[in-house]
Amino acid sequence: MLKGMETQNIYRSNIEALRNLDASLSRRLERMEYEPKPYRCSLSTTGLPVLEVTRNNRSTALCSKVDPQREAQRVNQTHLHGSEQLVVLFGLGLGYHLQEMLVKNSEAYFVVVEPNLELFSEILKTRDISDIFHSKRVTLLIEPKTYDLDELSPHSDAANMTHVVLRPYRVLFETEAVQAEKDFYAYANSKKINRATLKRFDRLWTKNTFKNCHYFFTHGGVSLLRDKFRGMPAIVVAAGPSVEKDLTCLKQYGDGCVVVAVDTVVNTLLNRDIRPDFAVTVDPQLINCYHLASMSVPSSAEPLPILVADPAVYPTVLRTYRGDVLITSSVFSPGRIIEQFADAKGSIAAGGSVATAAFDLARIMGADPVFLMGLDLSFSGLKTHISGSYVERFIQSHAHRLNTIPTFSATYIKGGNPTYFKNKSGSIVLSDSRMQLYKTWFERQMKQESTTVLNASRNGLSIEGIPDVAAEEIGNRIAVPANKHEIMGAIRKEIVNRQVHSDGVHIFIQYLAQRRDDLRSMESLAKKAVSVSKALKKKPSPETESKLASLEQRIVSFSDCSRLIDMVMQEPINEALSQEAAKNINHALSRSIALYEAIEEAACFVHDLLTMAEERLKGKLKLQVR
Repeated sequence: MLKGMETQNIYRSNIEALRNLDASLSRRLERMEYEPKPYRCSLSTTGLPVLEVTRNNRSTALCSKVDPQREAQRVNQTHLHGSEQLVVLFGLGLGYHLQEMLVKNSEAYFVVVEPNLELFSEILKTRDISDIFHSKRVTLLIEPKTYDLDELSPHSDAANMTHVVLRPYRVLFETEAVQAEKDFYAYANSKKINRATLKRFDRLWTKNTFKNCHYFFTHGGVSLLRDKFRGMPAIVVAAGPSVEKDLTCLKQYGDGCVVVAVDTVVNTLLNRDIRPDFAVTVDPQLINCYHLASMSVPSSAEPLPILVADPAVYPTVLRTYRGDVLITSSVFSPGRIIEQFADAKGSIAAGGSVATAAFDLARIMGADPVFLMGLDLSFSGLKTHISGSYVERFIQSHAHRLNTIPTFSATYIKGGNPTYFKNKSGSIVLSDSRMQLYKTWFERQMKQESTTVLNASRNGLSIEGIPDVAAEEIGNRIAVPANKHEIMGAIRKEIVNRQVHSDGVHIFIQYLAQRRDDLRSMESLAKKAVSVSKALKKKPSPETESKLASLEQRIVSFSDCSRLIDMVMQEPINEALSQEAAKNINHALSRSIALYEAIEEAACFVHDLLTMAEERLKGKLKLQVR
């Protein structure tokens, strides 16, 4: 048992160290008042402190009562291999495990989730762990309701990340531990999918953005819609197979709500005489343009939905759409650079799916409540989309005796690691890792959402935090007749009356000329760096090392060029980040050569895109160089 004076000294040492790491947390602890809980301090067989905790009639020690350090070594051998870049540890315990991890994983960053403030305070009185708080590789989260690893860790994009739950915490905080694991693996899965998506589309996103660069100067942004429909109900229509059964309800209630539809369902709705107010498109692929390009233009005089588009969509989408268009801010550096020369467009959430973007648009417009329809998050009837969508027609046109329609669907479903789930009606349906990622995105949003959101998707998966309702109930929840047609008319008028941002175009063209010269220089320097690195591998010398260091310094000095090539460098950067530490100087030089070659190629690729962008700007806007 620790003596009172010893406890005070330990606590003081920990608090002083904690103050440097997290001053607000140390203040919370110093102000905290609570009644004593059933904690019991003792010494292990090896003489180290042990803390026993009782919670919900369950008691356990936070570490081994025999040899805590040996136990910590065993946990590390079991859960970590030493090359992790990010470790999320659920439970600080008495710090034995984390101290061992910090030694074994000398490059890793640690996010420590401690689920109970009172227990944390007791830990600080039991053992001196001030060395942990002095570490520059530890972030503490005490009783977090939710957290974003992207903001907490410099290695949030790392491929090597893992989650460890200390066994005593799984006993004492079972519900919290399960949720923490669920959140982490959803996050890790999203990062895996994002890396795969970047690898597949990085150049397409970059190329499309520069091909669409003139729209930044000629078209308004989604910020024009902010709060335009405050307090008005909205229906967000995704393209899940079950939405077909709810089209009658959608047609009945559409006039009293703002209807926001994803691009894949717009044509089907128009063919059923249902006219969305807005259509949302974000996919950069050529095939995606056919959802809108193949759209049937209604015979009535009413205009087409206002299209809200990511600036990286395939250029044909924006060029051929026959209705009004607004664009969003880009989440990627090329688009953000172009936007600096035009007016701000307004961001929209990037949750990996066009449905998440459509939902966020409804929030941006101030709609409340927001009904979700067709967000199945599963393959109802083993179908991927609603009947009548371009996806279905594409599959039908490409199917033949040896590659049937069911084969197309099965191949797509299999590609997402399908798993069985229970839907809203209790039936067993297939979902996959992609749809679970979108589901997790909605669930995370609901933890901090003030808007009333209701899931009216028939027989889809339930989403935690979003109550399920039947589509037929929407009419009972539309309390006030909407004046949406007047608002839509005013928005369209503002879109039509927008003027070209000509001053910004001329400044941007000058910027393009400067960056093209810089990219040629960067390309040349990277080529020289490859040659010098190869020479250094063959015959090391101080002069060659100095020459390579000088080339590196000159390459990184082109900060704007680095931002321009950032997107097309994602694969080599992620590959470098995911690798273990270099074994020797030749190993390190081989990696450097691969990186310099990637920089050389990327600089050449983006240089050609800037040339194309300048020609397109001049041609589309009929401008002369000043």
